[in-house]
Amino acid sequence: MRQVIQMEKEKKYFTVAEANRMLPQLRKHLDGLHSLRRQFEKKYRELKAQRTRIGGGADGEDSYFTLEAELEFVNIQVRAMIDGMNRTGVQIKEIKGGRVLFPALRQGEEVLLCWTADEEEVRYWYYPWEAFCDRKEVDGAFERDTP
Repeated sequence: MRQVIQMEKEKKYFTVAEANRMLPQLRKHLDGLHSLRRQFEKKYRELKAQRTRIGGGADGEDSYFTLEAELEFVNIQVRAMIDGMNRTGVQIKEIKGGRVLFPALRQGEEVLLCWTADEEEVRYWYYPWEAFCDRKEVDGAFERDTP
């Protein structure tokens, strides 16, 4: 039997400047996710309405299948976009509000920089055991970009 050893990927920590440089790309991805979410909701409403109208039966089965397949495809697209963003080291916490976390170091201790889509730049952070409502303003104690 062949043994497979999987190396754990080294955790990425962001500086405030690195996180801010990612925001234009994140905004584009979040816009795409919002669009996919709207498509999903529309198709879901169509499927629900169709089931109510037809109530099952031979003619409705093909259209159910088509709509369900379209819903699954949109779901796959959403997961792929989120997985792609997560591979950069960011953590997507909420699509609708555009809440994104960036692991960071503050005085050598792991914290989470946080940003929401309605903010111009990353300005807040909190400890991993805290909640979003506990966020604090970024100060000079964060790791700096290296030249």
